[in-house]
Amino acid sequence: MAGWRSAPGQAVRCLQCECSIAVLLCFLVAFTDPAHAVIQCPTPSEPADAFICTAAMADQLKFTAPSLWYTLSPGAVASSRTAEYPMKWVNEKARCCRHCVWSTLYPQVDPLVLASDRTQTNTSTHLDCNKYVMDFFMLDKSQDQRLSFEEMDPYLSRGVNQYLVGKDRLNKVILTSLQNPSVERRPLTHALLILLNHHLYLQATAFRFADFNRDGYLSLEEYLVFRHFWAPVHLAQVGPQPENEAVLLKDGPLGGLFWDKNVVEVMMVNVINIILEQVEVSKTWACGCTGGVVCPSSCPWNSGNARESNEQEMLKILRTLDLDGSSRVSIEEHYFVNFADRNGDGTVSKEEYYLSLYPTTLQDGTRDTPQTSYNFGKHDLNNDGKITFLERKFTLADRSKDGMLTEAEWLEADLPDYFGPFDGHKTTSTGVVDELRYNYYSVLHDCALEGVRTYQVGIDEMPLASFCSVRTKAQSTGPWIDNSDIALGVRRNIENARVPATRTLSEVNAARSYSTNTRRSTATSTSFMRSMYGEVVKRLRWKTDIVNVARSEDHKISDLQPPPITGDMHLTLNAGLFAGWQGLITDDYACSRSFAPDLDGFVVVVLSDRAEVSLTEAVFRMVASSVFCNFSCFLFISLIVIGHVFWFLERKENSEQFDPSYARGVLDGAWFCIVTMSTVGYGDKSPATGAGKGLTVFWMLFGIINFGLFTGEISNQVGILQAQGRIEGVNDLATFKTGILNSTSVLSLENEYLFEPVTCEDVPGCLDLLSSKTVPALLVPQVDVLTYFLEARLATQKCGNPYRIAGKPVLASEYPSARLCTFRRSVYAGRYIVDGVNAQLDELDADGTTKMFKDELVEQVSEYGEGEGCVPPSELELVLVVPSGVIILLYWALIFYMNRRKTNLTGKLMRDMFRSSQRSPEQIALEFGLRWREKARRNVQIRANGGKARLPPPQFAATLDDRLLIFLKRVRLLSSGQVTPFPPFRTKWTRRVHPSVLTGHDSPRLRATTFGAAPTMPKLSPTCTHSQTRHSL
Repeated sequence: MAGWRSAPGQAVRCLQCECSIAVLLCFLVAFTDPAHAVIQCPTPSEPADAFICTAAMADQLKFTAPSLWYTLSPGAVASSRTAEYPMKWVNEKARCCRHCVWSTLYPQVDPLVLASDRTQTNTSTHLDCNKYVMDFFMLDKSQDQRLSFEEMDPYLSRGVNQYLVGKDRLNKVILTSLQNPSVERRPLTHALLILLNHHLYLQATAFRFADFNRDGYLSLEEYLVFRHFWAPVHLAQVGPQPENEAVLLKDGPLGGLFWDKNVVEVMMVNVINIILEQVEVSKTWACGCTGGVVCPSSCPWNSGNARESNEQEMLKILRTLDLDGSSRVSIEEHYFVNFADRNGDGTVSKEEYYLSLYPTTLQDGTRDTPQTSYNFGKHDLNNDGKITFLERKFTLADRSKDGMLTEAEWLEADLPDYFGPFDGHKTTSTGVVDELRYNYYSVLHDCALEGVRTYQVGIDEMPLASFCSVRTKAQSTGPWIDNSDIALGVRRNIENARVPATRTLSEVNAARSYSTNTRRSTATSTSFMRSMYGEVVKRLRWKTDIVNVARSEDHKISDLQPPPITGDMHLTLNAGLFAGWQGLITDDYACSRSFAPDLDGFVVVVLSDRAEVSLTEAVFRMVASSVFCNFSCFLFISLIVIGHVFWFLERKENSEQFDPSYARGVLDGAWFCIVTMSTVGYGDKSPATGAGKGLTVFWMLFGIINFGLFTGEISNQVGILQAQGRIEGVNDLATFKTGILNSTSVLSLENEYLFEPVTCEDVPGCLDLLSSKTVPALLVPQVDVLTYFLEARLATQKCGNPYRIAGKPVLASEYPSARLCTFRRSVYAGRYIVDGVNAQLDELDADGTTKMFKDELVEQVSEYGEGEGCVPPSELELVLVVPSGVIILLYWALIFYMNRRKTNLTGKLMRDMFRSSQRSPEQIALEFGLRWREKARRNVQIRANGGKARLPPPQFAATLDDRLLIFLKRVRLLSSGQVTPFPPFRTKWTRRVHPSVLTGHDSPRLRATTFGAAPTMPKLSPTCTHSQTRHSL
């Protein structure tokens, strides 16, 4: 048997005749003279050339220690050859025998390699590639060197395959055939659709995936790959385990034809046992180590590296072979890694493609060549001259060959949701995933899986390869994101103070103490979000490029876009750090959880000073209100109407108080209405008619009611002001005017908290409304308020921050603000990056790192106290008190001036009147006083003696001085009720006094007519009117 391809018929005939002697002779040749056999693979020109491994070449690998495989190369003397690692030698020098070799992939520096099992305990030779060829020709009943499904069915119906099919863990059943390709295709669960000979066939999953070129048959090469892939399952005698008992593996996207962790674990235990037994057997015939003889160190058969693999090594195998991140190894992945990718660079070049088992047939049935490159171009979606596994997978899943994936095709392709679900990638118009959006999916896919293999971590740890970067935009918004040189220096100090996550309590306290001292020695913020984000990407091993956005530029989530498909930015993922209200985030974007959950949501902001309720403000508020305006208008109309009624009723019988003329009479009626309704009641006007009196009773009651309402309204305004001054949370905002940002008006917070919204464009504008008392409180995002407090340095003012946050935040979980966001439409990275950041933020919370950074921030945002030397505001309303005091002083000065002037004028008048007297007015007043005192003394003595004081009989003024004294007495009495100025009174008085009084001539007639008639003068009360005084005089 020169080779499997040289004499297939001979091999079949030998098997059919049960001629096992020929097979035995093949092995004896290798046993008797192995040195004459070398392994020399021809330069491949056809896909089949990659599988030309003769029985002799396979036996050489089987009976030669892997550490000496390099000596099997033809050419120079063995002693002069350079030793090579077994798998490296196989991939470079013996590629045609790759299907005869299995590697455990550990340890990395010296992988254990198994060529076949030839032990006593494993007689079925599941790892014998010689037997694979024999089995193929035995199954090929038609002898056309290819297997149909019917010919393959016996293999799928025995051994472990029979067990897996019976347990619904492997799908091999052919359901039906659709002769009409125009029939609508529906999502299938039990089988997959393929395009074959212009007909759509439902093929068994196991058979379909082994058919790499999709021609409906398995060639020898495809069968060898299938057996090489499925050998660990035969060896382990167990298949993959279902993750969910409710879902059968045969109904999954791979139909059960895959490796999982369970298969690998069992396989590795069996492989180690086989290697140990094989080494012991080989030592006996190769090195003569029998009967307890110690083998020499030169013996190449050594089991020193044979050991059970640990958990990490198990995962390494899966991560190395799992090209799509599904935690399953499919036959497509197995073939791509071990056979199609000949140079091991992770991609398939054009040359490698046309040496592979992938489709190479044109639509007209002719053979495709590297020159035409039709099939290669269909796989190379981004036209970069190489095919990745994901590009191969897209072409494989595209059953309809229309360059788009439907949802059913997407599910069959087993594309993990880690990198975005189908709904996140499909177009909104057609509902399918085209090549462009699949490229978005591939960008993150390549970055993430290469990170898994590089760092040997799970996909759930969200790694990214070093050739991929996250371009993060950040706008300087202290203290969240500060790009200043000073803040960067502070961050470096904090980073120097950091310690690993696994640290002792003393180390944590030391780091916090250092951080606190650093904070107190600087006057700038520490860029909370940027420091946190730096720690997150450090732990995630992400390569990050932070782009600073100028404060004058808009930094919006809506600016985030996916990366280009080609060019320098092809593997650059976009993200943004945002510390502020960005409105409602649509499904096109994904945002992390908050970097500072305690500082999220909406808060109520009020004035820091609790001023006493102002009655004046309450009155002005009431007067300025529409209610008072309407009430005043109603009252005015009522006064005019009722005034007309009173005038009409009283104008005839009470004409002295209600003028009969219309104009004056109506005013008299209105005046009476006012004084009566206000309960003042001067008494200057009163109704005389019965109707008027009845109406007056009604009007009094009406006035009491109206002024009660007026007083109640003032009390209500006082209560409102008191309630506004007691706002301590969002539940106290009901019915009050409340300032909100215009950008948050879409949330309709007023419907939830029942306040009257007053919108403003930004935080400073809202605070202006609060300072002017246009609104008693604000309901704004907490992160925006704190940012403005710190940027405006309100807390560092002499008297502290004039504003304060009242109560606890609300809606914190619904509206976080300080976060990282990405573009997730055509989910190229959105969910993956956000999930990674969220996971690390949780870890930072758990190990105390978040608290260390948050301490830097909270100390700055919590300073609301009063500064030193500040005087609390006065409870007096100086706006009213000062003007009132000034008016009082002005009136006092004016009255003082007028009284002084009046005194001077009176004194001058008196001096003019008494100019002819022999004594001065002072002397006359003194004599008058002495006389009055003498009279008073006499009356006291009379009362003391029990008598009754009597006034002396009237005396006639005999002299001019006596007459002047009597005159002064009467002037004093008359002036007590005088309301007109004294000069006019003097003029009127001089007309009635005889000139002799003024000139001082003593006339008996004057004494008799003027002073002697005193008893006949009418007595004047202090309240006499001017006309009565004038009449008496």
